Amino acid sequence: EPTSPAKKFFTTRKKSRHDEFISNFKLPNPVTLFSNRVAKKTPFFTKVKCHAIGSSPLLQKRSKPAPSAPARKPSANSTTNEAVGKQVFDSVDVVDEDLYCIPRDVALLSDVKENSIYQSVAERSFQQPQPPLRPLFFEVPLEESQVFVPRNWIFASVLNIFNENIHTRGVILYGVPGTGKTAVALELVEYSCFGRKREHDLQLESGRISAMSVETDDSDDMNRETEDLSALKTLVQNLDNRLTCLVPEFIHSLAAQLCQAPALAPYRDYLLENAELLDGLSIENCTINPGPAFLNGIIEPLNLLRRANKLGDGHFLIIIDSIGEAECHKTSTRDTISSFLSKHILRVPFWLKFIVTIRTSQLEILSLIPFKKISLDTMSEDIEEDLHSYINYRISANICIKENVTASLVSSNKSELNILKSLKNHLAHLSGGCFLYLKLTLDLIQHGHLVIKSSGFKVLPVSLSEVFSLHCNLRFPTSRAFNMVHPILATCLAALNPLTLLEVYHSINSLRATENLEWTQFLRIFKNLKGLLIKRLDGTYMFFHSSFRDWLVRRDESDAKFLCDVRVGNSAIALRLTSIEAPLSPNKTIELAHHILKGGVFKSSSGSSHKQGSNGIPYKDLQAIWLLTATKDIGNAITSFSNIYTPNPKITRLFLQAGASPNQKTSYFNNAPLLGAYSAAGFYFLSALLLEFGADVNGENDDGDLPLHLACQYGHVDIVGLLIDEGALVGQLNKSNEPAILKAANNNQVEVLQHIMSLEEAVFAPMDKITAIKETLVAGCACNYFDVVDLCAEYVDDFNFHDTRTGETPISMASKRGHSHIVSAIILEGGNPDMPNEKGFPPLILAAKEQHHRVIEALVEGGSNLNATDPQSKTALMYAAKQNDLISLEYLIKKGADLKLRDKDGICALGWACLRSNMDAVELLLDFDVEVNEVDHLGRTPLDLAAFTGAEEIATMLLEKGAMIEHIDVQGIRPLDRAVGCGHTGLVQLFLRRGAKLGSNTWAMANSKPQIMYTAFHSNLIPYSICLLNKLLEDGVFLLHKGQYREAAHRFQYSLRKVPSHQYNEESQVDIEEIWKNLTLNLIRCKIRMNESAEAMTLINELAEKYSECSEVFFEKAQVHKSMGNVDAARKEALFAMALNEKDTSNNSELRTQIEELLDEISK
Repeated sequence: EPTSPAKKFFTTRKKSRHDEFISNFKLPNPVTLFSNRVAKKTPFFTKVKCHAIGSSPLLQKRSKPAPSAPARKPSANSTTNEAVGKQVFDSVDVVDEDLYCIPRDVALLSDVKENSIYQSVAERSFQQPQPPLRPLFFEVPLEESQVFVPRNWIFASVLNIFNENIHTRGVILYGVPGTGKTAVALELVEYSCFGRKREHDLQLESGRISAMSVETDDSDDMNRETEDLSALKTLVQNLDNRLTCLVPEFIHSLAAQLCQAPALAPYRDYLLENAELLDGLSIENCTINPGPAFLNGIIEPLNLLRRANKLGDGHFLIIIDSIGEAECHKTSTRDTISSFLSKHILRVPFWLKFIVTIRTSQLEILSLIPFKKISLDTMSEDIEEDLHSYINYRISANICIKENVTASLVSSNKSELNILKSLKNHLAHLSGGCFLYLKLTLDLIQHGHLVIKSSGFKVLPVSLSEVFSLHCNLRFPTSRAFNMVHPILATCLAALNPLTLLEVYHSINSLRATENLEWTQFLRIFKNLKGLLIKRLDGTYMFFHSSFRDWLVRRDESDAKFLCDVRVGNSAIALRLTSIEAPLSPNKTIELAHHILKGGVFKSSSGSSHKQGSNGIPYKDLQAIWLLTATKDIGNAITSFSNIYTPNPKITRLFLQAGASPNQKTSYFNNAPLLGAYSAAGFYFLSALLLEFGADVNGENDDGDLPLHLACQYGHVDIVGLLIDEGALVGQLNKSNEPAILKAANNNQVEVLQHIMSLEEAVFAPMDKITAIKETLVAGCACNYFDVVDLCAEYVDDFNFHDTRTGETPISMASKRGHSHIVSAIILEGGNPDMPNEKGFPPLILAAKEQHHRVIEALVEGGSNLNATDPQSKTALMYAAKQNDLISLEYLIKKGADLKLRDKDGICALGWACLRSNMDAVELLLDFDVEVNEVDHLGRTPLDLAAFTGAEEIATMLLEKGAMIEHIDVQGIRPLDRAVGCGHTGLVQLFLRRGAKLGSNTWAMANSKPQIMYTAFHSNLIPYSICLLNKLLEDGVFLLHKGQYREAAHRFQYSLRKVPSHQYNEESQVDIEEIWKNLTLNLIRCKIRMNESAEAMTLINELAEKYSECSEVFFEKAQVHKSMGNVDAARKEALFAMALNEKDTSNNSELRTQIEELLDEISK
């Protein structure tokens, strides 16, 4: 905890605007993703950290004794003993006892468990399903006894920038090394869902004091305003760690971190629901197609969720620290993160803000990114105030600094206060805004390594470089002392990724030609680097600050002391890979090649020329032999994923020199050879390199595509020119019968087409040039590429031709695909709008079939024949009616299309609409007074076709318009017969209601359908015969009531003859018997009224025998007796009917009344 003077100083500072900036962003629920604890279990709230410095102490404090059992380097023919290595790491902690690091993406469960504030949030996070995306392991080395100076003006400036223009997408914080760029980024993250400042603020509210940072009275305001912070993540570029500097890893890790943010849980869920998007964010796809992966996998889903109001209304921050570090890994074959952002930043929504930090010397690489800039090294009042705040704190908190400064000047005339004030001003001036300079210089004064003896302070170093020199002079007072650690420093400088202690040990031992360095001896040497190399949580080591790394590698020629030769480190790693890990996998082989080339092994041997080694063999051959002996398979290495999509031309050349075949087949681009893969990927220099080594320019993949096909497909015009110059066959076809020029046309590669079309005729062999261009023109029409069509038009005089591949004309292809503007353009250039394709389909027919309305309009306006027909004599009007395309149908009718035309089967437009049950089209045609009784070649009317499909609504409309219900076709079939035969019961009922007559064909159709069908008039399922018998029964009853007894009797007798004799199911059989009884009773009534009592008596006796319990039957029997004058018999039958009626549970009161009336008549 700071001493009282320091505490007093910071509590009297003016209110901060840091929180005003943070308050404009929403803070999701925090998830602990940081560890700020050392290996020993020190309580969390006993550490003080300084984000503004981002460095570690350079002076040793104390050390542990090394273990007594060293781990020796294996021999060249042996493999690494992993168990021994693990034991060494578990038992040795020689560097970081008092240091710790902050990992950016690793959640420590121990911290989650010990901090209840975060426990529930963390548990919920772990319970949620997570996409299979793995964020990179970021780590920033920090000293445990450092303090963050509240740099409030920076946050206020950023806030003002975002507030002034809501469409500003980001801010660049730039400055020289050590000015606190990373500190600002980390402070923002600390107040985000991934930081711990909220926990700290909660502890303060509980009355507990935390010394994790120097706080002011502004902290209460900061705590309130951080509720709106939404700093999603800090992405750190570490030169020590190559993976953090690559675009594919950047995209993949960004997506993974966005999924971890609680405020973006909908984004995580969206990815889980869309496997295709999730697959597109894999490392492989991010490497192959980084742009689409970023836009389709991150930006578009976020935009979609934002529009759906699932992400709220706040802004979100993405913080990228040290973006310039990626430039050190720049190659000619891939983007850096800065160049990648410059290409895609305008596609990023304005509510997704970026804060990017970079060194001043590298600011130019961000010139294409429209971000506002804030300088951290241009001296201003704000920066001077920050510097003085830090110096005041250090002097107040460490009495040793004050004593060492004032002790030698106490006898001077100046007071202690004036001396300290002069020192502060001098240090602030010398620092130039560099906190790292202040920190290290004050460390030297605090430990007595700098003694100030004059008020001019001439003893103070004037630059950060001098500070590093002073520290190294203290650590390594002699050249021998530095030479002992030089191989270790060089190895760490040369490593692509941070190394473990064991890897460093074996690397430097690989350099020793005689006796290996013992483990204990190595540990003693390594201890001298304590504070310079920081141990990460994964057990690897990195430099405490990037500026120190740079200082070790490059400086002015006048200051060469403590410079490190990185080539030594590259050689050490190369020798370790060869002696311990060989035979190497493809990725390890690429790493070995990198270190061989960077180390310049054999290149500068003593007494050799520039091109030859000491034994007269060219050094390149020696390097190739070395690589070949260490790898498992040089062919697998050159065709590995990394060497295909992120190749290094120098490494690929070394592979070829080592014997790799330039025609080696890859597993990419359908097993294309190397030249095909590099041509598709767009790597010009690598393609030229393979050709230099004799690659087959016409090597095919599994689809028969040549490298030229692939280069044309992906639009790499420079490679296309290279391949053609080397003899590539422009006219050769692949397995899909496509030449290379067609690949370019299908992918809208206009520049490639321009280059190929400008070539001589001979290049197109075995094709001729004009044929190839015509195929290209038709392909452009198919794909709606107007630029392609326009380019081909310069070479084609006549557009009225058939494509040799598809058989289409340019207009027919454009019409078929629905590209109206291309159709119009070709017609203007003289294209025939009625010229059919090779199958005989005119453009208007093709457009109507696909319902392309605008194309139909373009063709009609261009003079196309409205009544043009296809090989089946169908017109565009028929296709429109057939497909219920009302827009085209009405347009064609109004333009004068003939409604009476018929196709080869004699079916007109109305017939096709009826046959397809297109009610809207039928209604539209009827509105234009089309003929409803037009017959086809089989004598069928539209009503017959409607009966065939069972369209009741259409049949109703046709009948209302005068369709003939009794029309007979050439086979003697009427609409009713066809409806019965096709099983459309509802339509049968409609026709019967409309007065359709029952003929022999009707009964034949009904009897051929013994299966049970559903009717609208019965809740049960009945045979068609019952429907027809019911109709006859209703007709007979109607005639009976009208007094037409003889016609009614004829109808009943006809119906009785049609009662089916075969058996149905039980329910239907009961219905049939009921119909037979009713038909017979009605026939008897007709016979009575016709005075044919004898026949009536015969029929009633048959019924009475079968229905001996039916009161209605005996009532009619009484009526027959009455008509014959048998009064007594009539009374007897009537009384019996009355008795049966009383027993009947249905209690037919109407029949009872009729029986009573009959008895009264008989009594009279």
